[in-house]
Amino acid sequence: HPFVKSVQAMIGQKGILSLKIQQHQPIARIAQPFGADGYITSEGKVIPTSTSYTSRVLILEGKYAERLMDQGDVMLEMPELMNLIEYITKDKFWNAQITEVEVNAADDIRLYQQVGNQLIEFGDAHQIEDKFDRISVFYKEILPKKGWNAYARVSVKYANQIVCE
Repeated sequence: HPFVKSVQAMIGQKGILSLKIQQHQPIARIAQPFGADGYITSEGKVIPTSTSYTSRVLILEGKYAERLMDQGDVMLEMPELMNLIEYITKDKFWNAQITEVEVNAADDIRLYQQVGNQLIEFGDAHQIEDKFDRISVFYKEILPKKGWNAYARVSVKYANQIVCE
């Protein structure tokens, strides 16, 4: 079964079968407009979605995300994307704020947020912490002065810059 990570089976002295099953932990979902969706596990493997349960996880979309679905392993194709997914999901604020990651190419990643209408152009999945620090500056210093509806697009893909349009 694709959700099973590992299984240990033992028979005790009284003939009782004991099973220890460890399940894959989904941390993101690849959503495809055509075709089946899939989950990305904490190990970077792509597994099919369940018909009986939906995990509440980060959504990945875009042409490159669909390619990752076909490859079956994010770590082989784009390991830096796993670092980005883990960074978002492990941080309490970013996990709540970032709802979707659009991956069109290795250097064309866009973030969609829960609060705010700005498209965040992230660029590639390198210097992740620095880029999120700049997004924090945007939230803490720029938005309070200019307002939530002042900008439609925010880019942190260029080093040491926040470009707002």
